[in-house]
Amino acid sequence: MVVSEANSLITELDHLMIGVPDLEEGIEWWASFTGVRPVHGGPHEGLGTHNALAALGDTLYLELLAPDPSQSTRSPIRETLSRLEAPRPSGWCYACDDAAKTHRELAERGVESAHAHFAREKPDGETVKWELVFPSHQLGPVIPFLIDWGDTTRPVEDSPQGCSLLDVTPFHPQPAEPQALLDKLGIEVTVAPGPRSGLRFRFDSPAGEVCVEP
Repeated sequence: MVVSEANSLITELDHLMIGVPDLEEGIEWWASFTGVRPVHGGPHEGLGTHNALAALGDTLYLELLAPDPSQSTRSPIRETLSRLEAPRPSGWCYACDDAAKTHRELAERGVESAHAHFAREKPDGETVKWELVFPSHQLGPVIPFLIDWGDTTRPVEDSPQGCSLLDVTPFHPQPAEPQALLDKLGIEVTVAPGPRSGLRFRFDSPAGEVCVEP
């Protein structure tokens, strides 16, 4: 999970995502599982999802992501979350300093990507804005996306502390292909062989060491 020192694009691991079929049940699950209760983040208008957050240290946080029943919007991510029967790792994200520049530099490295702007309103009424860069691939959650928070306060700064990340294990049936893309992104992690594209998260918590697998 180290970022290459020669990498001018990515700064550090920003957050991990665990998909849950219902947000309130997901909050109760994480609180019981770890001893730390996530706080509501807010809805993602246009995606049909909403989230809850818990810090994993000073710069890294966990996002529980679920379908938002108050929105009628249908999207691929909402459809995927709606099919879940239990919490499972659904993605991971690295921070970048300048999304537009990162988008351009990835193209120079031979990596196509999409650059998009997003926002959500927090329960206290504050609007949080961010930009995302999605490397183009068909490799599933083994490949992270990138986020630029700009001047917005990062969610980790007002999320409950108590848990920390021990490690992330990305895996794929054909590890060489995602490994080549991760190398281009400058992310120093080894993809393990596995039955499908996926992630395994291992945490330290007040309840002890816990692991979340697909």
